[in-house]
Amino acid sequence: VEEALQEYLDLADLYYRQAELGIARKTFTTALRLCQQANVSSDWNVRILKNMADIDMQHLDWRQACRIYEQIRTIRPNDMTVRKYIIDLNIRLAQPTQAYAEIDSFVAKLDSNGSRADAIPFLEDLLEEYPNQAILRRYLAEEYRQAGRLENAIVQLDSLGEICLDAGDTQAAIQAMESIVALNPPNIADYLAVIRKLKEDL
Repeated sequence: VEEALQEYLDLADLYYRQAELGIARKTFTTALRLCQQANVSSDWNVRILKNMADIDMQHLDWRQACRIYEQIRTIRPNDMTVRKYIIDLNIRLAQPTQAYAEIDSFVAKLDSNGSRADAIPFLEDLLEEYPNQAILRRYLAEEYRQAGRLENAIVQLDSLGEICLDAGDTQAAIQAMESIVALNPPNIADYLAVIRKLKEDL
């Protein structure tokens, strides 16, 4: 079976290099069906699914690519790159609820594995790509707070407040400032003054 799978993958790769992406994807689909019928290592499934997702991404079929990455996540729940793809694609598809659920799920997974610290670089990378995603700043600020990096948390909450104000969401901006006050920064009086002013403007 594994020899047959390798033949399918070689054939699909040949079509791929000839820019016959539709035929390449069909060949990968046939290989995947064989994988599911035979008792082979899950590594084969992951390899094939990643190739299929790559083709879907090139066709800008983000919804299908997201479904494929979700299948890979089921097999490899600790794969950080796959999780990033799922979050990224949900943001592109304007499905923030699914993106945030994925972040929650992955951070919980890291926590249960004793790898909570990995959440910070994971969220930092996402934020670099989507600097205006307010919720990412809130998640990152919380991870910084839990890690005792209060100055970093304050920086993120400050930016979050500005993003919320720019979006006209004064209530969310007040919440961001109140979160900073809860961290007891040295210039707490300044933040309290900002909160008072924002409340007056509501």
